Amino acid sequence: MPSLSSPIDRRPSVASMCAEESMTRIGTIVLVKSPSEKSIPSSPTSDSDAEVKAVKKVFRDWDKDGNGSISKEELKEVMREILGDMSDADLERLMDEADKDRNGTIDLEEFVEWMMKPASKSQGKAIISYADAFKPIFDVFDRDQTGKITKAEFTECHCILQGALRLNPKAPSEGGDDPLDLKKSEEDAFAEADKTHTGYITFSEFIQWMQEHIPEGVSTEDLRMCCSKLATALGSVFKAVRLAETGQIGEEDSEVLEKLLESLASSTRSFGDTMKRAPEKGHGWTDPPTGMSVDRLKIAHAKYVPLHLGRVKEVKFEVLCIPLGDEFADRESRIWLGEVLRKVVYKTGKTTIEPPSYYAYTRDDFSWKSVMTSKDSRLAPGGYLFEEAMRALKPGIRLFCLLKTEANFGIELNWEMILRSLESAADLELITRAQRQEYAHWMEKKVRSLLQAQRPNLNEKHVQEFLDKKIKLRPREVMGHLTALGFVQRCPVWEAFIKASID
Repeated sequence: MPSLSSPIDRRPSVASMCAEESMTRIGTIVLVKSPSEKSIPSSPTSDSDAEVKAVKKVFRDWDKDGNGSISKEELKEVMREILGDMSDADLERLMDEADKDRNGTIDLEEFVEWMMKPASKSQGKAIISYADAFKPIFDVFDRDQTGKITKAEFTECHCILQGALRLNPKAPSEGGDDPLDLKKSEEDAFAEADKTHTGYITFSEFIQWMQEHIPEGVSTEDLRMCCSKLATALGSVFKAVRLAETGQIGEEDSEVLEKLLESLASSTRSFGDTMKRAPEKGHGWTDPPTGMSVDRLKIAHAKYVPLHLGRVKEVKFEVLCIPLGDEFADRESRIWLGEVLRKVVYKTGKTTIEPPSYYAYTRDDFSWKSVMTSKDSRLAPGGYLFEEAMRALKPGIRLFCLLKTEANFGIELNWEMILRSLESAADLELITRAQRQEYAHWMEKKVRSLLQAQRPNLNEKHVQEFLDKKIKLRPREVMGHLTALGFVQRCPVWEAFIKASID
């Protein structure tokens, strides 16, 4: 039975006035907007394959004078671009974190080490990795958009959030986290966030307030989505309040505000759950460790099994990466395995399909090592271990691994990549070929419904062109679709995308 991805041979009402959307919707197809591009790298949990390259590129960008180091002034300039404001005390704290040899500058080695620290233990990493995620919540708290949260603004938001939870009670889960300090009074919570005791909260202080709650291994994608949902829900309540104050919402519309407060309570709890969530033990999903990518695996395979390229016409790969299901402390310590099958077409016309080779990812040098050369007893023999690890994973997680491998552990798949992954899933009997076909028809139907209003003379060619050129989905979105259609079981990894798929 095949066990590889990338098959070688296959190709205005009141309610509407209050509502805000953080996604672009195509019928029931949800295309999540990409985060805004800034001078900071993507978090390793969202794009781990590019992190090392991104960190080095960011270092070059921040090193304004190109002298091979980042000075305090250069760091201050960049942080002001990201945060809008930074106190001298915050700047000194960042320099202390990064400048290990205390020479007043940050060299490349120090910078890379700085970026690899857990966000909960480094404000610099928290800012660089999660500023985009936390910004929507900060902006809603900052009602007058001055770049600072005043005590009055904080109190209003704090009381609304507390009220939403109080009106929509739910038994607290054991060990629940309270990142917004909603169990405290507004006075105590504000004092906790206002680190410099200035009477207002800067974005830097806001991130520092959140920092200690960021769990290791949390998916940046999950955090960004739950922050966006919370900001949207809180913003919608504010709109409703303003409409009520101007008489546009009367008593007959009270259900609207009740629904908005219910949504706000749900989003607040979801935010707390995400911030407290520990990486799943055993055979569940965790995002891959820093620097892991399919491209590096292919390069490693080429070194272990070299070819005489002068005789080769074409080379194609089938690759699948999966996590080993033993106990692990965090995503950085979990072992990942890679299976590589290579098809070589020679200039003579001869075609060779090589037997699978197996690799394990090592964090020491961000590289893949052949299992046959590993000293780790858990990694031998490679083929047997890989098959055992595959069987240990739940079917939905196996399918998700196919999609993530196809995406090179990035966050985006085009339509061709999606179909190719689902074909491999059918090979593995994770879904049926009939279900793969049904999903394709489902997507075509949604695209057709969208385009019909824009193109009176719509034909199937237009639908196919849209799918081929416009559709960009996250692996979690695809899993949300498949779950909504009943093809795979529900899973917390893609839970947030399921409702969006059927709304």
